Amino acid sequence: MGRITVTTHGVYKLLDGIKIHKATAPDGIPGRLLKELASDLAPIFTTLYQALFDQGRVPSDWKMAFVSPIFKNGNRNIAENYRPVSLTSVCCKLAEHIIHCNAMRHLEELRILTDSQHGFRKHCSCETQLILTIDGLSKSLDNSVQVDAILLDFSQAFDKVPHRHLLHKLIIMVLGVQQMNGLLAS
Repeated sequence: MGRITVTTHGVYKLLDGIKIHKATAPDGIPGRLLKELASDLAPIFTTLYQALFDQGRVPSDWKMAFVSPIFKNGNRNIAENYRPVSLTSVCCKLAEHIIHCNAMRHLEELRILTDSQHGFRKHCSCETQLILTIDGLSKSLDNSVQVDAILLDFSQAFDKVPHRHLLHKLIIMVLGVQQMNGLLAS
C-alpha cells in the first residue's frame, strides 16, 4: 500500500461529522469543540495526521482509554457476563478512520477481498450475506442441485480462548515478522 496522503477537505468532513453528545475521552478534548472549530482546526489536524502517518507514531494520550463494563447477559454478579468498552480519543478515532479508508480502498482496488467477504465492508452486512446465501440456496433447490452446508458459531470464540494463549501467539507472530524483515534487509 502506498503512502497515506491526508487532505484538509477530508479532515474537515471528519471533524464536521463528529457526534457532539459522546463522552470526553482521557485526552480531555470534547467532540463539540472539534466540531465547532472544524474549519479552523482542519489544516492543523491535516498537518498533524500527515506527520504521524509518515513517522509511524501515535501520541501517548491517544493510547489511553476510559474502560466501562457493559452487561452482556446472564447473571449480573458474574464478571464474565460483562464486556469492556473503551472510550478513546476522538482525534485518534479520526486518524483510525483515515487509515481504515485508505486500507480498504487499497484492498478494493487490487480486488484482494472476495465478494463473499461481507464483514467490515461498505454496503455489506450480515443481512446482505444472509440474502446472498438464501438466494444461492433457493437457486440450487430450484435446479435440484445438492447443497451441503456447515454452520459454525464463533459468537463467543474470544471469550473461550485464554488470553495468555492469544498473547503468546501474537508474540510469536511479531517475532516472526521481525525475523523476516531482518532477512529481507540483509
